[in-house]
Amino acid sequence: MRSAVLALGAAVAFFGCGEAPLGTEQGNPATDLQTGQLGTEGNPATDLQTGQLGAAASAIVPVPDDAPPGVSIQKVTTGGSGCVDPDTLAVMIAPDGSSFLVIFDEMLLDYPPAPPVKHVNCVATVKLQVPEGWRFSVATVTTRGYAYLSSGQSARLASKYFFSGSPPGGMRFSTLTGPHDDDYTFTDDIASGGWSKCGGASIFHIHTTLTLDAVKNRDDAAYLNAQTVDGALKKTLYWQWERC
Repeated sequence: MRSAVLALGAAVAFFGCGEAPLGTEQGNPATDLQTGQLGTEGNPATDLQTGQLGAAASAIVPVPDDAPPGVSIQKVTTGGSGCVDPDTLAVMIAPDGSSFLVIFDEMLLDYPPAPPVKHVNCVATVKLQVPEGWRFSVATVTTRGYAYLSSGQSARLASKYFFSGSPPGGMRFSTLTGPHDDDYTFTDDIASGGWSKCGGASIFHIHTTLTLDAVKNRDDAAYLNAQTVDGALKKTLYWQWERC
């Protein structure tokens, strides 16, 4: 797995992309990845003028997008054909605290060889330590990669996102059709996906499936995420924080 420095460099280069939707199927039995303090602490949250809230106030108070001090990634569990080896997945918190990034090194598809329809999936479970008195939700998820498709060929991305203890979120799909020889960027709006626990450990699930379809054009080559500069699929999950 790329070092923390290299992975963080990729994260900085990636933040700021955006656009369109994604669902998934269940992966292989999960394999534990003990990442320790992979995430970095976000910037301290900016103080808010809340007025006379009172000591017993229980209302949720909106705060800036930056993660509060003390949030960290404790553990990542992986399963599926696209992340059988846990070392092919990197997870980290953005330097500005506005999001966390997941880099999938083995979510790759190419044709040939046969068959003309291929699938790869990854089930990633991220355990985050949330500071006491705070909770978060994931508002949007941006997925970025690269595709080379000739006329008649297509690719589909499907993703699902949800917290443990909450109903699984709906599947989201995006499709690319050839000819296409460029990066792609899709954005999922999942603002209704629920909230983490108020402080303590929270577990967030990210299920991703990629499909490459060359049935209508078996003569030309096709690639999905295999020809990027760093050869990786990336997801940036933008969270929002509230006091609780």
